[in-house]
Amino acid sequence: MTALFWTSALLGAALGAANAAASGLIIRAARGRSQRSFMTLLFGGMAARMAGLLAAIAIVVAFVPVELPAFVGALGATFALGLVAEVYLLTRPARVAGA
Repeated sequence: MTALFWTSALLGAALGAANAAASGLIIRAARGRSQRSFMTLLFGGMAARMAGLLAAIAIVVAFVPVELPAFVGALGATFALGLVAEVYLLTRPARVAGA
């Protein structure tokens, strides 16, 4: 496997990890708010994350020499792991202060 393969895989994984980290920050910011505010932050943040991720993917594919199978595979794997973490964060009970 060439250096281009590993660079492509690392770049895809970095984009997926950045998306997951942004998701975690949005969930953390939304916790403790009213349901309406929580949902607005969650879905607005998701729309912003998806738009940003799409723009980043377009820029990488257009301007950076990458092996597409490695890039897409690593991005898909880290994106899926990020979704699992996001669902976990959304479904676990909120911690009560002082408990």
